[in-house]
Amino acid sequence: MSDQFTTFIAAKVNQLQRGYLANEATAVRTMAHLRKATNKAPGTEPELWSVTLEDLPTSDQGRGQHASPSEWASHISLSLFAVHQQGMKSKGMHEPGVRFGRVIRGLSDHGMSADAVKRRFDALASASSPLEVQHHLGALVRILRDADASIDYVRLADDLRRLLIPGQHKPVLLQWGRDFAYSKPTPSMPLGE
Repeated sequence: MSDQFTTFIAAKVNQLQRGYLANEATAVRTMAHLRKATNKAPGTEPELWSVTLEDLPTSDQGRGQHASPSEWASHISLSLFAVHQQGMKSKGMHEPGVRFGRVIRGLSDHGMSADAVKRRFDALASASSPLEVQHHLGALVRILRDADASIDYVRLADDLRRLLIPGQHKPVLLQWGRDFAYSKPTPSMPLGE
């Protein structure tokens, strides 16, 4: 994982989660703004610049007219974290160490159709643009929220960043595939373990 980028994301996610769970007005308002930005490109919502872009390491900042992979990853992960956390006042949906592919696999072992889960995961894995990634990941995050299953948003953000860098997507897909294929939780096992 990129140390500077993951440090940036960890600070943002932890601050948002801590504030939201404590019902702090600023955090609740910021999470609402983030949810509204889930299907938009980074930088298009001025009220979120301080959340998704400010303090982003210089090496991760975009140049020119298009958002960098890190800007996209920051925007997607933080906005979908806000969707995932919505309405969950007693439990944080960011849980360090809980791998995305493993939790997705667990959905099919906890009452969801294995075929439906796999189709959604496949759609994410084959997405060809950041907006497509955002769309398919958003569908999975909503399912995770309904299942009360948390994930590691810092790891997810770093995975997204690498997924969006040309030539670096294959190791991410391999890790997600391994986590999905090798994880066979029992029905009594919580999704995040």
